[in-house]
Amino acid sequence: MKKKRAWELCKVAEKYVKRRHALLQIWTGYVERFPKPFAHFWYKFFHQASLRQYPFQSAYDLFAETLKEEADGSFSLCLEPYYEVPMKKWRQVGKQYTQLLARSELDGTYPQLKKAEEQRLKTNLVWHKVGFSWIGMVLWTCQIEAKNDPLLRKQLVAYNKSLWEARSFRSVS
Repeated sequence: MKKKRAWELCKVAEKYVKRRHALLQIWTGYVERFPKPFAHFWYKFFHQASLRQYPFQSAYDLFAETLKEEADGSFSLCLEPYYEVPMKKWRQVGKQYTQLLARSELDGTYPQLKKAEEQRLKTNLVWHKVGFSWIGMVLWTCQIEAKNDPLLRKQLVAYNKSLWEARSFRSVS
C-alpha cells in the first residue's frame, strides 16, 4: 500500500518537484548570503542536487528513482564503515515519527517541532548519516505546495496515512 501511495504522490508532485529543483539551481548563486544554519542545511541536503540538471522526464522516472533509493539505501548501509545504532534508538525514532505523522495537519503538513523534539529526532536518526534523497525532495516540496493544491494535499495525506499505518503495524508486531 505504501508504494502505491508513493506512486500516487509522485504523479501529482512531480511538476512541483521539477519547479523546486529549478529554484534550487537559482538559489545556489545566493547560498553565501544565507544565514549560517540555513547554509549548513543547504549544503547537507541540496547543494549536490542543485549542481545537476533535473534528471527525470516523467513522474514515473521520479517514482522509480525513489524506489531505487529505498532499495540501495538499505544495502549501502552495509558498505559503510561499521557503526552501531542501538535498537532502542530505532524504536524511539519510530515512535517519534509515528507521533509526528499522527499530529500532521489536515492538509498533510507536519507540525512545527519544538527545539528539543527536533534535537531528539536528529540524535535518534543518526543525523550525520542523513543526506539528500528524491523522496525527501518530494516530501519537502509537498510540505510547501500542499496548501495550494487540493489533489496534492489529498495524496500527501494518503501517503502519510500509509506510513502511519505501516509504522503502527510494525509497532504491534
